[in-house]
Amino acid sequence: MKVAHLSDLHLGFGYETGERGRSADVIRAFEMALSRIADLEPDVVVVAGDLFERASVTAPPIAAFTRAAIEFHKRLPHVPILVAAGSRDTPLDLDKPGPLAVVGSLPGVEVAVGRPRRIQVAGGDGSVVLLPHRTVIGSRRPQVAPDPDARWNVLVAYARVSREPAHALPIALDGWDYVA
Repeated sequence: MKVAHLSDLHLGFGYETGERGRSADVIRAFEMALSRIADLEPDVVVVAGDLFERASVTAPPIAAFTRAAIEFHKRLPHVPILVAAGSRDTPLDLDKPGPLAVVGSLPGVEVAVGRPRRIQVAGGDGSVVLLPHRTVIGSRRPQVAPDPDARWNVLVAYARVSREPAHALPIALDGWDYVA
């Protein structure tokens, strides 16, 4: 299974501070990356957090992602884009939906914001678990494991690596074919 892995895109960087030229550069780089990824024909595209610069991102970065995702899915309609929310994608007010609620409604785009999600890909041969920021910082740590029936298992987590038990997620890496 071919996985295209992106993270920390920060679409909208500089836009609200008046650095619109820098924001346009970030968006253009993302559009070029997604176009090149389509050329590679992966089975899945994963984004491991911080798709947007902030949870209160303005419309232009959301529109840019939407255009790029629609173009991607015109070329590869069977390839999903899966996004695990990062700290910057996650609203401070947990009752607010945030920008990922908007892009998660696009065809072919799946997001995880408040809780882990398992999504089957590659014709059912692949299983992808998305662990968003809210999940890994909460007091109730997620219990996730590879799907024993899947040929390939992918874990996408917005988390840091730590050897300290108090900061580490209780996840055994055995059985995961790719960890993002």
